Amino acid sequence: MIERCNIDWIHAVVPVKHDPYKLSTGITINVGNDLDFDSATHHFKPRIIKNSCGNTLWIKSSTENSIEISGNVFKFFNQHNVNGSNNLIGLVKETVLYLQSIDIGVYPDNSDFNNIEKGNFRLFRVDVNKPLFFLTKNEALEYLRFLKKQASYPYRKKEVFENGVYFGMKSKRWVLKFYHKGSEVNKNGNLDDTNELKALADLMIRAEISIKSRQLNEWDLKFGYHWEYSDVPEKLMQKIVSKLILPNREEDIKEIKTPSHRRFYKACLNGNMESDYSLRTIQRYKKTFLTNYGININNLIEKENI
Repeated sequence: MIERCNIDWIHAVVPVKHDPYKLSTGITINVGNDLDFDSATHHFKPRIIKNSCGNTLWIKSSTENSIEISGNVFKFFNQHNVNGSNNLIGLVKETVLYLQSIDIGVYPDNSDFNNIEKGNFRLFRVDVNKPLFFLTKNEALEYLRFLKKQASYPYRKKEVFENGVYFGMKSKRWVLKFYHKGSEVNKNGNLDDTNELKALADLMIRAEISIKSRQLNEWDLKFGYHWEYSDVPEKLMQKIVSKLILPNREEDIKEIKTPSHRRFYKACLNGNMESDYSLRTIQRYKKTFLTNYGININNLIEKENI
């Protein structure tokens, strides 16, 4: 299982030749109180395209030679986003190729595609996600409960919901959230019970960051070419999640009263877990620590190996 960061939502203005009258679903005319139609302004209404699962793309004429695109592109094309893509430029190009194919007035030429491939387009929102995998669904849900109860973030209001926890939910810059992907998939009903992706989603807590226009601008990430390298999503995730506050390890040890549990925990910290304990015992302790103390031993081991 690859714990790679992927791109979710993209809101961008892309250089594409098009017919705004064919692309739009109507025109809104704005007239002043004096009813002077000569000075009236107008704008084209957006077109919303739905796939068979109800996922949508929002498309609008922006300028004479550019269109505005907003949506979860990977999810739109694949009916799910249990996995995904970290290629932002590739996702935008795929979207334009699709719009060209469905005869709605989008007519990109070689020059447009050349600009897209170079990342010459403006971004107004990008969502980045990373999966955290657990051995069982119960372990994943236990970890989410732990985050709801004990996690905090500097200068960010925490808001807890049935299937997630948000930090800075109303921020105009960026929002961090954690949720159980399996519960979301079950609610949407896009995957049947025999689907391997559905089983994978049940083992997954997803960390997701929604980065808005002001923050993209401040971090020099407002153009497609800023996302040319595939490690950009990973670096962003590390930058933000690294500041998440969880109970420190000294406090963890104080909370662990059972001597055998304390010995196991110290073995994990010292890197001796696999040499001191059998695989069956390790699995048993992992479940006990997650249930009793909210401590994910898998994450603890990963941190020690960084």
